[in-house]
Amino acid sequence: MEEPFEDDDVDIPHDSIFSDESSDKDAIAQINFGLIDTGRWLLKVISGPNNGAEFSMATDSSYLLGTDPNSCDIVFHDTSVSRQHARISIAQDDTLTVEDLKSRNGTTVDGESLLGKQPLA
Repeated sequence: MEEPFEDDDVDIPHDSIFSDESSDKDAIAQINFGLIDTGRWLLKVISGPNNGAEFSMATDSSYLLGTDPNSCDIVFHDTSVSRQHARISIAQDDTLTVEDLKSRNGTTVDGESLLGKQPLA
């Protein structure tokens, strides 16, 4: 499991890949990501129970996101996230793709429901 990346001074460009329509009764995870100076990607949780957590991700890698600590690379403690919720892949050319893994609540990119594997701009 990836350990959180600690650097409060990192200002990254970002897109949200989980729903941004949160309510007080439903915890919805939102994450941002961006390329940091080390040449690695940074995934940052911006809402929900894991708010503020950051995870460093390497190029030419794939990361399973969900609640299951036995199978997921990045673990969320959030009732809106499925055991194996989504996969983020980073190609050698730093192209990112996200794929919903038939999660209970689905995955959204910029407010749109994700259908299959989708590149992130």
